[in-house]
Amino acid sequence: MSDQIELSQADLNEIARYHYSTSLYEFMLKAWEVLEPDELVVGWHLRAICDHLEAVSRGELPRLAISIPPGFCKSMLVSVIWPAWEWTHSPHLKFLTTSSSEDFCTRDADKMRMLITSDWYAALWPLTFPRIDTVLRFQNDRLGERWGKSFTSLTGGRANRLILDDVLSVDNANSEAERIKVSRRFFESATSRLSRETDAIVIIMQRVHEDDLIGEIRERQAKGEDLGFEFLTIPMEYEGDANETSIGYSDPRTEPGELLLPEYRSRRWVDREKITMGPYAWAAQYQQEPSPRGNGFFDVGKFLKYKADELPKRLNYYMTSDHADGGKDYNVFRIWALDEHKHYWLVDSFRERCRIQIALGIITEGGKIRIAQRGAFALLQKYRPICWYADNDAIINAQLRLIEDTMRATGVVTRMEIVRQGQSKKRERASALDSYSRLGMIHLPDNHMGETALAEYAAFSDTCRHDDQVDADGLLPRMAVHPAFVPPVAERKASPDYVVDIGGGGMSDAYHCF
Repeated sequence: MSDQIELSQADLNEIARYHYSTSLYEFMLKAWEVLEPDELVVGWHLRAICDHLEAVSRGELPRLAISIPPGFCKSMLVSVIWPAWEWTHSPHLKFLTTSSSEDFCTRDADKMRMLITSDWYAALWPLTFPRIDTVLRFQNDRLGERWGKSFTSLTGGRANRLILDDVLSVDNANSEAERIKVSRRFFESATSRLSRETDAIVIIMQRVHEDDLIGEIRERQAKGEDLGFEFLTIPMEYEGDANETSIGYSDPRTEPGELLLPEYRSRRWVDREKITMGPYAWAAQYQQEPSPRGNGFFDVGKFLKYKADELPKRLNYYMTSDHADGGKDYNVFRIWALDEHKHYWLVDSFRERCRIQIALGIITEGGKIRIAQRGAFALLQKYRPICWYADNDAIINAQLRLIEDTMRATGVVTRMEIVRQGQSKKRERASALDSYSRLGMIHLPDNHMGETALAEYAAFSDTCRHDDQVDADGLLPRMAVHPAFVPPVAERKASPDYVVDIGGGGMSDAYHCF
């Protein structure tokens, strides 16, 4: 007697039905075979998006905004595959999908119709479609519906899911009138398209401007408006920001500059596209970190690039820093080197949106203080800079005692000077950096760190939102008051404990040596 159990086709279908309807990720892999002739290049970002869409389906994330570079399956997954997957267990749901172009709406409607009428889908979840009003609108026999509309005509109708897919085009991104029109239509009309309070809105897009729809939502939530959006941000190159979300996600990459999917978009391709697109477009569309186009304050062509083997051997190291305490701003700690010709070389950097304690890289375990692998103290430990120039703000001043205790406990000691810059405007604070760059005295590494700095320099203006690197780097001319070469750190004697407070006029006679 055989122990094998023969399964009928109905049994196999039931197993497959359960397998695919309980996992959007597995469903996506199979659906791709139905929809596309080319093999799918699978990356971790696909599972991250699927996990967040499943959370939307469970009612855990009623408002989700996803920003990801173009060409990474965002429309296929969110506007085509996810609605078809939801119909596997909730065929009554109504979807209203919208984009900046009706052509895109038609493309995605055709794709979804192709999927749900395929032999594979129909065998597992047999639906009929008694009503097909137009190419963009069809209804199944369980009263579920998919309706695609251009965002410019988003009126009438109700849905359980509102999907906004690239509602502001690249061509219209630089038009303030178009950006205002998109934001107004969303806040005044789009949100009223939902049938019930528990229904969901999903925005999927590549960022195209600082004031695009996701930028406007972020700004309003930062000011305290309870819009309820969760942000899943996936840049092409990792910049040290984990981009954590409430469902436990964090970017799995660890090294700055690490690519999103190098098997699909190689380093060579990325470097070529950066040159073709320019720093502003690249930062927006691929890094999901748009800044306003600069007003020409910095001439970015004057900043010199260097390869790793071109760094001079005889250097003095210094650290500069600009501080934040969570939120949308970055903590920036820079290691700069000064050569015998008074040229400045950016050598290393920590730049991340995080609490100041994480940025400092201080860990307390069992009552003992130690240094984390990343952060300001890891840089101090590695380079032993002659001095640390810190921008004067309440955030760093509140940490001075902890910094002193850490230096004493770990033996990682450097002079620290708090630099007061008063109420000067952004341009004034950056003027010295600009002057030195125009003299050909600022050298940036020819890597991701240098490119990120150049992108911010290119976008710099009095009204730009992100100038953390400019603020930190603008402190570097303070180094010029020191001789090009001084005795090594180990040969210098520590001075008494007190803080230097540098005003706008220059160096004080007193130093803070912890």
